[in-house]
Amino acid sequence: NPLGGFTGGRETLKKPISSRLMDGYLSLDESRAKISLTPLSNASIILQTGPLLMVDREVTTLKIASDEQARRSVAAITDDKNLIFLVLFDPQYTYLGPYLSDLPSITKEISKVLPSPIVSAINLDGGNASGFFSGNTTLSELFPIGSLFCLQ
Repeated sequence: NPLGGFTGGRETLKKPISSRLMDGYLSLDESRAKISLTPLSNASIILQTGPLLMVDREVTTLKIASDEQARRSVAAITDDKNLIFLVLFDPQYTYLGPYLSDLPSITKEISKVLPSPIVSAINLDGGNASGFFSGNTTLSELFPIGSLFCLQ
């Protein structure tokens, strides 16, 4: 049950909402991904989420009233147009991570060490209700996950 708008297979499962923090979209069509204030027009997947962290290589400024440390999940588009996912967490306690307000600058620092720098990035809301599973890394959720991405 996503917090913001969600379209899957070109079927709207939840309409977009008005939210100061969920200010952007991750959208995908058959050949590309986009992170911005508006989704791709022919997208088969549209996820409203946020806040936006980077737009056109520039970090955003976030003012969060009650910011807390939490594990953070980020979707990003690189200069070579690849969609990547980042999970930032404390290795000692995997449910802790950076403050949301620090995430834009952290994303910019990560971008500097990637083979192709990040052009745009967005927070994937979830925190402790996020998980990550790959061949060598598993981060379990503390609370039930509302939606997920599966990549092969």
